[in-house]
Amino acid sequence: MYRSSVRNLFIISLVFNSLMLPRAVSAQQGTLQLLTLPAGSMAYGVGVTLAATITRNSPYTTIIAGYGGAQVIVPMLESGRAELALINANDAAQGFRGELPFHKANNNLRLISNAYANTVGIIVARDSDIKSISDIRGKRVTGAFSSHKSCEQLAEAQMANMGLTRDDVKIVPVSSPVASVEALSEGRADVALCATPGMPAILEAGTKIGIRYISLDPSAAAVQNMKAVFTAGAIALEPKGAIPDLTEDTYFLEYDYYLVGSTHLADTAVKQILTVLWDQHDNLVKENREFSSWSPARMALPGSTIPYHPAAIEFFKSKGITLP
Repeated sequence: MYRSSVRNLFIISLVFNSLMLPRAVSAQQGTLQLLTLPAGSMAYGVGVTLAATITRNSPYTTIIAGYGGAQVIVPMLESGRAELALINANDAAQGFRGELPFHKANNNLRLISNAYANTVGIIVARDSDIKSISDIRGKRVTGAFSSHKSCEQLAEAQMANMGLTRDDVKIVPVSSPVASVEALSEGRADVALCATPGMPAILEAGTKIGIRYISLDPSAAAVQNMKAVFTAGAIALEPKGAIPDLTEDTYFLEYDYYLVGSTHLADTAVKQILTVLWDQHDNLVKENREFSSWSPARMALPGSTIPYHPAAIEFFKSKGITLP
């Protein structure tokens, strides 16, 4: 996933150095802080690639920092303590409107670009007797995520798709998606939910214990139950062999990630960031396959869950894309 460990160590070291600086000084020096989920998550890997690419191709040194979840990240954007973040479309909507787990509306939140399409699946140990979603009832399932409430909502949406409630399984509390996979690897859980294919923790689990993916239900009724919990979600089919350890065609929960900022972010910075994303797309894909779905054609889509930054609207207009 990471093509340059030296560059990544440089970016990560900047995180710790930047935390020692006041935000006002950092901004004056042309530094942008990009917030994501913690190291080991798919969002963090995408963020490392994006931060390095912006740093190479713009006047802004971009640093990355991992946090527990959107309930921490969004208030930092709202107050101007950070400039950029990668969060999912559902979290963006809830954060903007002030719906739980957020305690107030974050009216300064603005969309810069529709980002990559993310998927989460259900994984079990390769030698598990669980062969389909009908076998999960009564099993130990990672369904409570203390520091990542959006993952907890995704897990609940996965269970809703399976026709299950929390009372139908034995909930194993974990902190994050990485901890969810670790619980499976260590034998503390039978089923790991909110597991993004390709994340380092899953690759490690595949080597350690061997894993299998369990397909979600693509029927209209099951999808409706899922969307009642996670409105930004959809069902996506991944063909056999498309990802490591995928031995048969499998349905996953799919949803969009957003690159977001706030009204505090200067127009010039927004235009520089979008120019990098637009012009460097092929190079970004070479470094991280998740950028395949973060194409210029998908950077601006109708039906976004939060308002676009005014400078983003102007940028896309210059490219012949008019947003409603």
